[in-house]
Amino acid sequence: MNKIIALGKKYFQKYRLYITYLFSAGLSFVLDLTLFTVILALIENRVAKAIIIASFIARLISSSINYLVNKYVVFQNKKKARDSIFQYGALVIFNITISSVLVSSLAQILPIHATFIKAGIEVLIFILNFFMQKLFIFKEDKNADNLIVKLVMPFISFMAIFLRNDLNGLVFNYQIIDYLNMVVVLIVLYFLTFKVYKKENNSLLNMLAIILTLFLIIGDAYNNAGTYLGIFNQELSILLTLIRFIGYYFLMKNILNSAYYYLKKINLKEKPSKLGILFNNHPFLFSFLSLSLVYGLYLLFFYPGIINYDNANQIKEVLGLHTRYLDSIVLLNDKVTLTNFNPLLHTLLLGLPFKWGVEIGNVNLGLFFYIFMQVVIVIATLSYTIYFLFQERVKPKYLKIVLLIYLIVPYFPFYAITAVKDTLFTMAVIFYIINLYKFIKYDFSLKEHLLFFISMLFVIFLRNNGIFLILLSYPVTLFWKKAFWKTILLTTLSIIMIYDGYGRLLTALNIPNTS
Repeated sequence: MNKIIALGKKYFQKYRLYITYLFSAGLSFVLDLTLFTVILALIENRVAKAIIIASFIARLISSSINYLVNKYVVFQNKKKARDSIFQYGALVIFNITISSVLVSSLAQILPIHATFIKAGIEVLIFILNFFMQKLFIFKEDKNADNLIVKLVMPFISFMAIFLRNDLNGLVFNYQIIDYLNMVVVLIVLYFLTFKVYKKENNSLLNMLAIILTLFLIIGDAYNNAGTYLGIFNQELSILLTLIRFIGYYFLMKNILNSAYYYLKKINLKEKPSKLGILFNNHPFLFSFLSLSLVYGLYLLFFYPGIINYDNANQIKEVLGLHTRYLDSIVLLNDKVTLTNFNPLLHTLLLGLPFKWGVEIGNVNLGLFFYIFMQVVIVIATLSYTIYFLFQERVKPKYLKIVLLIYLIVPYFPFYAITAVKDTLFTMAVIFYIINLYKFIKYDFSLKEHLLFFISMLFVIFLRNNGIFLILLSYPVTLFWKKAFWKTILLTTLSIIMIYDGYGRLLTALNIPNTS
């Protein structure tokens, strides 16, 4: 008997990994199948896509237990949970999607109950999972090169970029230029993977990669089908969405982490030059003068400034002329040409100087007066961002890079000399975000909170949907500033009342408001 027990222990030790994995998988399998059957029975005749929903819920519950058993019992992995939980979660999402799509599709073809179809598919997934977890997720050697990942993931990213679908399925309307792009992109993706990407794993950057991935997926859906429904309207769409998520996430994660790696290695020597000393002693003044010199050239070359069709209509409103906005709203007084279609504050700031130019016989000078004011505000705001970061003890070498970007990237000066409402709105948002940060981190005096409140007012008055930015960010500060709950509540209510009062004032002045 003892020999049998000893022999059993010997074989158990030899095949412990496989035996415990079978036990863990069996436990997860029974739990998953039971939950799937119960949930499907409860919702089958009540909701659409019941099989997919039941598969997701059942797998999420069973996978949580399976992760703990596999990590601590099967593979006895000693790495921190954060090193494997995201990878395991990605594997679970992949499994759920593949399982639910295949079960849902085969259930419509085969005369077999969905539970039995799911059982067969799960066996295949079970085998795949073992190798994925053993070789990748719970592998102890974090520095081991993963050739399979390096070979496969760039191709998945390639598929994420170029696969197209609409509400009816895959679309293959590629042009010659698309095929040329495919060749170039595929080469670049493999070059990045093998030569450029570095092994960084910053959790904050990984979260940002997830956010950017979701934006790309939603953007693809609208670009290809004109609606977000293309993400999950049929089984094929769900599978394509999974491919896009994996491919884009791999791409974004590696780009962000590699950029972080290279930025950390930048070694800019701080030379004690006169300009460097001037920047360190007067970061705001130095930035303001530098930006004034460069942006002044743009202002000179593009005198009196740049406007678009919205700006032209805003000017016509102030001049009392008919605009296209009057044809799309309910007029309160046919003699009033002003509207809040574009923010009234910006319309007046732009239109009144132009009207003055009309009166003196020089409309260019009138427009230039507004553009000049806007350029000064943009320069002052961008200079303040550098000064603020300097106060927050960001190293001057990084601030010089920021200033250089402000100087040489044409986007910034062109934004400054273009009369769109977004320019001043963006400057207001910058001040608001800085104040939001400072309010969370530091204690505010009454004067500082008053300036914070003024920045909120500019946000809501310089863009008609600016109110949402305030209401979805400022009240959240309560989590960090619980002692200031009265101030936060009072400020939020004041913003809402002012916004409501502003709408009523427009009505009283017979100025139509936007929706």
